[in-house]
Parts: sequence; structure tokens; C-alpha cells
Amino acid sequence: MNFNESPIETIFFFPKEISSVISRIVCEFTLKDGSKTALETKIEERKVAEAKFEDAVASGKTAVFGSMTKTSADLIRISIG
Repeated sequence: MNFNESPIETIFFFPKEISSVISRIVCEFTLKDGSKTALETKIEERKVAEAKFEDAVASGKTAVFGSMTKTSADLIRISIG
């Protein structure tokens, strides 16, 4: 939980089978007031999705961006900002 006024970006790496396909990512959050919310990713072209993530974070919104790592086919990278 981020108790600071300034937002943070967190990056997670998860292992996956090389032959597996990830079709959606759902992130559940507990907000400062104790309520819960969830964000679900949409499948889009990497550059488009990354630009939308950066725009959302820059405007103060919470966003999730998931992608295959560029160096290893058996890892997925999840950015929450």
C-alpha cells in the first residue's frame, strides 16, 4: 500500500511457460479508504498499450501494463503505476 501523496510505479516479473498464452491480467487493489477496486488489461499492440500506460500514469491515474520481457520468453513483466 502506498501511503504517500506521490504515486509510485512498481514492476513485477512472473515466470510463465514458453508455450503459454496470456490473454488477460487483472490487478486488485485496496485503496486508502479500505475499499477495493480492480483493473483489467486489454490486449493491444505493445507500443499503443505502453503509450496509454504512460499517459495514464502521467495524468495521475492508476494503470497496468503487461508485456513479455524483451530478453526472456519465459517471463512476463507487469508494471503498475
